[in-house]
Amino acid sequence: MYLEPLDGTAPAGSGASAVITQRQRTILPHVTAVQVGQLVEFPNEDDIFHNLFSLSAGNRFSLGRYAPGVTETNVFENPGVVHLFCDIHAEMAGVILVVATPFVTRVEPDGTYSLTDVPPGRYRAVAWHPTAGSDTATLSIPDNPGVSQDFVLLGGR
Repeated sequence: MYLEPLDGTAPAGSGASAVITQRQRTILPHVTAVQVGQLVEFPNEDDIFHNLFSLSAGNRFSLGRYAPGVTETNVFENPGVVHLFCDIHAEMAGVILVVATPFVTRVEPDGTYSLTDVPPGRYRAVAWHPTAGSDTATLSIPDNPGVSQDFVLLGGR
């Protein structure tokens, strides 16, 4: 779930890197949200080589084959969905959602979420899931925050 400011531009993010790990021939976490321009680290914690790549429009990349214990990096410059694959291991897949806002949070398994330190203003709230689709709402965050918003994802696209 993320918030896009409707009154101006989004502030810069924290500058912290996102980490997407390769472990037991799996991309972890399976879904990661990052901000445009944020550094993403891809550590290989397996005992075999990997090559993560994407052919997603606007964010195509290939890390090249790299050894166990090595961490490669990439920066995504365009908002959108990035489908990750390993050219060596066909069973490996993941998704990166690249957004132009630092106001991003992961929804808990029970459907709850929380965002803090959001400045007052109008926002487009987006709930997104790689297979269940998305839902949006317009929110006004007052000076004394305490806003709640429910979303419905219909699934199965």
